[in-house]
Amino acid sequence: MDDWFSEEGIQGDTERKKRLTDMEMERQWKALPEFSTGTYEALKEKLLMLYPKAEELGRGSVDNLKKKMRGIGEIRVNNQDILLSLIRIVTAELSKLKDIMPPIHTNRELVEMFLGC
Repeated sequence: MDDWFSEEGIQGDTERKKRLTDMEMERQWKALPEFSTGTYEALKEKLLMLYPKAEELGRGSVDNLKKKMRGIGEIRVNNQDILLSLIRIVTAELSKLKDIMPPIHTNRELVEMFLGC
Protein backbone atom coordinates (compact mmCIF):
# COMPACT_ATOMS: atom_id res chain seq x y z
CA MET A 1 0.00 0.00 0.00
CA ASP A 2 2.80 2.40 0.87
CA ASP A 3 4.32 1.92 -2.59
CA TRP A 4 0.94 2.57 -4.21
CA PHE A 5 0.41 5.68 -2.07
CA SER A 6 3.81 7.01 -3.16
CA GLU A 7 3.22 6.26 -6.83
CA GLU A 8 -0.20 7.91 -6.80
CA GLY A 9 0.83 10.84 -4.58
CA ILE A 10 -1.71 9.89 -1.93
CA GLN A 11 -0.79 11.78 1.22
CA GLY A 12 -2.25 12.56 4.60
CA ASP A 13 -3.41 10.19 7.29
CA THR A 14 -7.13 10.57 6.53
CA GLU A 15 -6.80 9.96 2.79
CA ARG A 16 -4.50 6.93 3.21
CA LYS A 17 -6.76 5.37 5.85
CA LYS A 18 -9.80 5.83 3.61
CA ARG A 19 -8.26 3.83 0.79
CA LEU A 20 -7.25 0.81 2.85
CA THR A 21 -10.35 -1.28 3.34
CA ASP A 22 -13.48 -2.93 2.05
CA MET A 23 -16.72 -2.52 4.03
CA GLU A 24 -16.23 -5.41 6.48
CA MET A 25 -12.60 -4.59 7.16
CA GLU A 26 -13.51 -0.94 7.52
CA ARG A 27 -15.93 -1.78 10.34
CA GLN A 28 -13.29 -3.87 12.10
CA TRP A 29 -10.52 -1.33 11.64
CA LYS A 30 -12.64 1.66 12.61
CA ALA A 31 -13.11 -0.02 15.99
CA LEU A 32 -9.37 0.34 16.60
CA PRO A 33 -8.38 3.49 18.51
CA GLU A 34 -5.51 4.00 16.05
CA PHE A 35 -8.00 4.44 13.21
CA SER A 36 -9.96 7.28 14.76
CA THR A 37 -7.31 9.08 16.77
CA GLY A 38 -3.94 7.79 15.58
CA THR A 39 -1.77 8.57 12.61
CA TYR A 40 -1.59 6.38 9.53
CA GLU A 41 1.77 5.03 10.76
CA ALA A 42 0.26 4.08 14.14
CA LEU A 43 -2.60 2.30 12.37
CA LYS A 44 -0.20 0.52 10.05
CA GLU A 45 1.89 -0.67 13.00
CA LYS A 46 -1.23 -1.97 14.76
CA LEU A 47 -2.46 -3.76 11.63
CA LEU A 48 0.91 -5.43 11.07
CA MET A 49 0.71 -6.67 14.64
CA LEU A 50 -2.83 -8.01 14.05
CA TYR A 51 -1.95 -9.56 10.66
CA PRO A 52 1.51 -11.15 11.02
CA LYS A 53 1.26 -12.73 7.55
CA ALA A 54 1.08 -9.26 6.00
CA GLU A 55 4.66 -8.55 6.96
CA GLU A 56 5.76 -11.83 5.37
CA LEU A 57 3.95 -10.90 2.16
CA GLY A 58 5.74 -7.57 2.08
CA ARG A 59 9.06 -9.19 2.89
CA GLY A 60 8.66 -12.12 0.51
CA SER A 61 9.13 -15.82 1.03
CA VAL A 62 9.90 -18.85 -1.08
CA ASP A 63 6.80 -20.55 0.36
CA ASN A 64 4.64 -17.66 -0.80
CA LEU A 65 6.18 -17.90 -4.27
CA LYS A 66 5.51 -21.66 -4.36
CA LYS A 67 1.86 -21.10 -3.35
CA LYS A 68 1.38 -18.53 -6.09
CA MET A 69 3.00 -20.82 -8.65
CA ARG A 70 0.81 -23.76 -7.58
CA GLY A 71 -2.20 -21.49 -8.00
CA ILE A 72 -1.28 -20.99 -11.64
CA GLY A 73 -0.80 -24.71 -12.23
CA GLU A 74 0.70 -26.26 -15.31
CA ILE A 75 1.15 -23.91 -18.23
CA ARG A 76 0.61 -25.17 -21.76
CA VAL A 77 3.15 -24.13 -24.36
CA ASN A 78 0.62 -22.04 -26.31
CA ASN A 79 -0.83 -20.18 -23.31
CA GLN A 80 1.10 -16.93 -23.42
CA ASP A 81 -1.24 -15.02 -21.06
CA ILE A 82 -0.67 -17.44 -18.19
CA LEU A 83 3.07 -17.60 -18.90
CA LEU A 84 3.29 -13.81 -18.75
CA SER A 85 1.28 -13.85 -15.52
CA LEU A 86 3.77 -16.33 -14.05
CA ILE A 87 6.67 -14.10 -15.11
CA ARG A 88 5.04 -11.08 -13.40
CA ILE A 89 4.44 -13.07 -10.20
CA VAL A 90 7.98 -14.44 -10.10
CA THR A 91 9.52 -11.06 -10.89
CA ALA A 92 7.54 -9.32 -8.13
CA GLU A 93 8.32 -11.97 -5.53
CA LEU A 94 12.01 -12.11 -6.47
CA SER A 95 12.27 -8.34 -6.07
CA LYS A 96 11.32 -8.88 -2.41
CA LEU A 97 13.50 -11.97 -1.90
CA LYS A 98 16.68 -10.29 -3.18
CA ASP A 99 16.73 -8.04 -0.12
CA ILE A 100 16.92 -10.97 2.32
CA MET A 101 20.49 -11.64 3.44
CA PRO A 102 21.78 -14.24 3.53
CA PRO A 103 19.62 -15.51 0.67
CA ILE A 104 16.98 -18.09 1.62
CA HIS A 105 16.96 -19.67 -1.84
CA THR A 106 19.31 -20.67 -4.62
CA ASN A 107 19.01 -19.65 -8.24
CA ARG A 108 18.83 -23.33 -9.16
CA GLU A 109 15.85 -23.83 -6.85
CA LEU A 110 14.04 -20.85 -8.39
CA VAL A 111 14.74 -21.98 -11.97
CA GLU A 112 13.49 -25.49 -11.19
CA MET A 113 10.32 -24.04 -9.66
CA PHE A 114 9.75 -21.86 -12.72
CA LEU A 115 10.37 -24.66 -15.19
CA GLY A 116 8.14 -26.95 -13.14
CA CYS A 117 5.17 -24.88 -14.27
